[in-house]
Amino acid sequence: MRAIGGMGDAMRKLGAIPTSMDATEVYTALERGTVDAAAFPSTYAHGAYKLHDVAKWLTENLSPGTVSCPVMLNLTSYNKLPPQYQKLLEEIKPRAYETLKAAYKAGDDRYIPEFKKKGIAFIKYSDAELKAFRKIAAEPVWEEWVQKREAQGIPGRELLKAILDAAAAAAKS
Repeated sequence: MRAIGGMGDAMRKLGAIPTSMDATEVYTALERGTVDAAAFPSTYAHGAYKLHDVAKWLTENLSPGTVSCPVMLNLTSYNKLPPQYQKLLEEIKPRAYETLKAAYKAGDDRYIPEFKKKGIAFIKYSDAELKAFRKIAAEPVWEEWVQKREAQGIPGRELLKAILDAAAAAAKS
């Protein structure tokens, strides 16, 4: 299975053999049977790489993880900015998030009907299956991540809680 980073770690716990490959190689790998599945962060990613031309199924409600696309600023440089520019950066955040959400929705609106036309089977897991997935694959990966961060002197448990709380809040909005 093409699954990188934490997604690969979680898939390994489920018995898959994760492999890392360039996104541009996934189509050919699926077509030739080199991999049986590929984890991508969004409908748009699956569609952009035309995976629906060679895939047979897509999970509808299981997203084992994502590759983040953060915007990072050097704190020292940020602190040197005039207050009006710091304020501008803070004020633009909600608009940036809304733009990102709109782009993902546009990807869904474009590609989901296309996937259905191609006859892709949409697999939907029950709440019990998703809970079991989290217990077997996600939680151990999270715990390993926490332990590594704590060994580095970073408050891993606190960070994990903040991440999970933010994800839960985002799921509600």
